[in-house]
Amino acid sequence: MSRPARSLLSARAVVVCASALSLLGCGGGAKGTAPLANGPACGNGVVEAGEECDDGNASNDDACLVSCYLPARFVASDPHVHSHGCEPSATPPADLERLLASEGIDVGAALVWGVGYDADRPYFTGQDDPVSGGGRILHYDLEVSAFAAGGSGHLIALGLRDLAFSSDPYRTPKSGLSIPVWAKAQDPRVVVGMAHGQFWPAAGYPKPPVACCMPWEFPIQVARGGVSFLVTERRGDGPPLDDGTSLLSRTLLNSGFKVALLGASDYPCIHRTIDDTSPRTDAIVNGPTTYDTWLDAIRNGRTSITLDARHHLNLRVNGAPLGSEVAARAGEVLLASVENEAPEPTTVELLVNGATATSVTLAAGRQVATVRLGLPASSWLSARTRRSTTGPTYVLVDGKPIRASASDSCYLVRYADYLTGLVSDGQIDLGEDTAEAIDAYAAARGEFDRRFREAGGSACF
Repeated sequence: MSRPARSLLSARAVVVCASALSLLGCGGGAKGTAPLANGPACGNGVVEAGEECDDGNASNDDACLVSCYLPARFVASDPHVHSHGCEPSATPPADLERLLASEGIDVGAALVWGVGYDADRPYFTGQDDPVSGGGRILHYDLEVSAFAAGGSGHLIALGLRDLAFSSDPYRTPKSGLSIPVWAKAQDPRVVVGMAHGQFWPAAGYPKPPVACCMPWEFPIQVARGGVSFLVTERRGDGPPLDDGTSLLSRTLLNSGFKVALLGASDYPCIHRTIDDTSPRTDAIVNGPTTYDTWLDAIRNGRTSITLDARHHLNLRVNGAPLGSEVAARAGEVLLASVENEAPEPTTVELLVNGATATSVTLAAGRQVATVRLGLPASSWLSARTRRSTTGPTYVLVDGKPIRASASDSCYLVRYADYLTGLVSDGQIDLGEDTAEAIDAYAAARGEFDRRFREAGGSACF
């Protein structure tokens, strides 16, 4: 059943359909959903403009949802596992594939890194590992960790043809700023992000000394266009998106940058097994599951973080897939459609710029809720439950960029100054890369400051 909407930040949201049986506020038709913004009558059995399907029935368990969209095809994946890791013994590819399969994970990115580098490099071929098959993929790629550049953040590069980012990776480079350029020059399919969002503090800035893994340069890399995703490997109880990853991604998203969100185990380092305490990534894949189609889902932000194989969550805005950029006019009514799968009744929240705009409680099983939404300005939207959270979709109102929070942009301005100070006084040692890094930080600061002023800020202290 639908619940009354709550307004937030002048956004207006009205729940019009909470399931196939909830007809409150819904346009006529057996499907029981409102017409899409451009006018087709969902549920009349005729596929019209703006619809992907229309079978005229009230079931979400067939090939057409009650929203007249095709069901999402969620590919369970772990983008951060290792053969050699933090345990005395290695996990060879066949054993790693069996572990992933036992938890229903179809795509695993096994990352070669500074620990066991020489032993694991032969597994890297640029192709799927030979143990792949039967709809499951194990593929070796790169994490810049336990190398010199790992001190500025652990970059993850997926889709590589070559691992040799340095002739002496344990000594140089000390900053990872140049590595995304090297990676992306190999192949258009390459996508680069950074691990360990969960180590970012829930408030303020990280303070040295940090023993491991802080994504120090992540905001700088985003401003430079070097990275496009952030991974959380949160351990223990709690929501799929931890407070640190939430803060770091929110400040960037509210400043108009695009950041996809992924979940992973970092087996066997952070999680010594893969189970319901370790985040995973649901990639919404179009077509057959291959490493390339999986990379395409990550590149386009079609990802959700979930904690197990039983909970899945998707979001469409005006029918556009998750991660899309949606054009809207001022005053236009948008339709945000959430698709949730869970074995129990679930409350789904719709978030606008990281804050809850409305929520709806859905029955167990695969259910769909459609929400009419009015936005006063360009914004990013996401959905979340207790066990899953989607990445963002971007709505640009009258062609204007997202500038949702001058305060969040100021946070980034101040962080660029803070990071510059840490590097300048040697608390973060970048050696011969120091001057280049400080120049890059200054350029990123300028971009953050520009967005701060476009968001209405005047003085950032």
